[in-house]
Amino acid sequence: MGGRALPYITFIRHGKSIVDGPKIVMGACRHTWIDDCNRAGTHVRGGKADALREILKGDPVVLASNLKRAEETAVHLFGPERMKRDAIFREADLPDPPRLFSSVRLPASGWCAVMRVLWLCGYSRHAEPVGKTRERARAAAERLIELSVGHVHTVLVGHGFFNRMIAAVLQENGWMAESRHSNKNWGITTYTKAR
Repeated sequence: MGGRALPYITFIRHGKSIVDGPKIVMGACRHTWIDDCNRAGTHVRGGKADALREILKGDPVVLASNLKRAEETAVHLFGPERMKRDAIFREADLPDPPRLFSSVRLPASGWCAVMRVLWLCGYSRHAEPVGKTRERARAAAERLIELSVGHVHTVLVGHGFFNRMIAAVLQENGWMAESRHSNKNWGITTYTKAR
């Protein structure tokens, strides 16, 4: 990647959260579990981080979500002095379940899937509404595009769902993914501006 002439933007999804959480979560406790995840750091996996460091050699501008798992991942890869954190890049919120489902028990991943679908349909109890999040994704993409004018390489360490929302805006503006967008922890996807 080091000899490119055109600007490129690399998305990295944060490392795996150290909060595994209970296997089954009651609807009334789902918000607490999400808060714990947002305050928690990440498992540091040396081999994976070392491989990413090798891929990202050079002098990129490094941005990160202000959620701890993204901050820690960025610091681990690039050091604290390089990383600029910004709440605009934080993950898209998940709403709290309706009160009717307070006693319903589901796997944590099940709650995430159900609440994401409801959120996309317009349900947003105690969460940023989908329309506002789309506006934030557009503003985040514009920030990355502006940075790319003065820098060859811009890196964003963020989150699975919101990174995809930003990437969709980049694609609308003529940026192309070099590979399928990765949603895995430590996943990396690079976008280049079409000529």
